[in-house]
This record gives sequence, C-alpha cells and structure tokens, in this order.
Amino acid sequence: MESLSFTLLTTVDVTGPGRATTITARRVRSVLAVLVLAASGRVPVEHLVGDVWGERPPASAGKNLQLYVHRIRRALDVICPGASQRLCRVADGYCLRAAPGEVDLFRVENRAGQAERAIGRGALTEGAALLDLALSEWSEHPLGGVNASPGLRAVAEQLRERRLTLLERRCELDLAMDRNAVAADRLRPLVAGNPFRETAHALLITALGRMGQRAQAAEVFHRLRRGLDHELAMQPGPAVRAAYQELIFG
Repeated sequence: MESLSFTLLTTVDVTGPGRATTITARRVRSVLAVLVLAASGRVPVEHLVGDVWGERPPASAGKNLQLYVHRIRRALDVICPGASQRLCRVADGYCLRAAPGEVDLFRVENRAGQAERAIGRGALTEGAALLDLALSEWSEHPLGGVNASPGLRAVAEQLRERRLTLLERRCELDLAMDRNAVAADRLRPLVAGNPFRETAHALLITALGRMGQRAQAAEVFHRLRRGLDHELAMQPGPAVRAAYQELIFG
C-alpha cells in the first residue's frame, strides 16, 4: 500500500502520491483528526461523537458520523486507490491505520526524541538540526480547519504548548553553543506572544545579559514581574529569579 501523509500540526489534512485531499468540511476534518490522533487504535463511536460535537451532540450525530466516515473513505480512494481500506469499522468504533512516519505529529516527536539522544551524547549541533526539522513542520495553530469542540480545543492547546516547549529547548541549545544573539532573536517574539511564560523570559534575560544588554535584560524581568503581579497576583518563579540574580550579581 502506498504511503500517505496525515497532517495535524498545521491544517488537518491527508495527501498521497501527487494528490491532495478533497476534505474541506470542518466536522469531517474533525473526525479525521480524532482518528489520526488515536495512532491506529480503535475510537468508539461515542468518543468520536463527543470529540466532534461536544457534550450536547444533535440527535442526528450518529448518522452524520457515518456520512463523514464515508466522505473520508471516498477522499482516501481519490488520493490513493484502495486507501479507503485503512479506515475500518471495528466493533463499536472506527480505526484508521496510519504508520507513525505518515503522521506529522508522530514523525516530529520521533525527531525530538532523536534530538534529545544526540544532546545527551554531546552532539549539540546535531540535536539543534533535528529540532529545527521538527519545528519546521509545526504551525502556531495546529489542528487547523476543524470544528472547535471542547475536546479538540484542548488537544490543540496541548500541541501549542508542546511546540513552545520545543522552541525553548532549541533556545537552550543556542545558549549552550554561545549563540546568544540567535537565541535572543528567537526568544523576543516568543516572550511577546506569551507574556507570562517564565522559561522563555529566563532564557531571554540570560541571552541579553551575555550580550552585554543588561538594561534590556533587567527590563524583561521587571515587565514580567509587573505583569504577573497585576494580572495573576503572583511573583516570578525560581528560574526567572535565578536568571535575574545571575544578571545582577554574576
């Protein structure tokens, strides 16, 4: 069977050898996303209905689900004849068979794991390159084009958080390789878009301090402190405080 490519980290989609999907409807994409996220496991009908429609699905949800599955199967066959066999009815649910390498999320996580193993043996440049490859497939807005049900919104938020964590890890490598200006360039938009994200702030304070931009680094700390105090009645955590203490006394 020919290889397909399933995307979750950008717009939910599937493509095949030289052909793009015909799936555009948001709820059909939602069904596809839930099935792909299951990593070739069975997804009960009730779970599919809940993830696609939320806690109060319409009375027609079951019949609509059958129609959406039919549309996915038809699209798979258009992309690659015979590919509809991948989507099977199993007991009280459905299963979509996809190899880990065919799904961008699983492929990216594999690269992230390879990066950590490279870093662990001291190959920082190799680890950085692997993280760059992983992040190149990851949009700021994963699960694009799906119906915004609570379940899928939660998954999308988890994917966004994971991307930010990998970005921070990439910046840690820049600092470890003394690429402070590169790290600062990556971190400025990350901090601007996530004003209470303490790890990114701590890394930016460190990068700016090493570049001799002590006043700018101190302002990053004080802006975070003011924001946390005003919006959340909190103070910066230990990582940010440690970066600031290193800036002032190091």
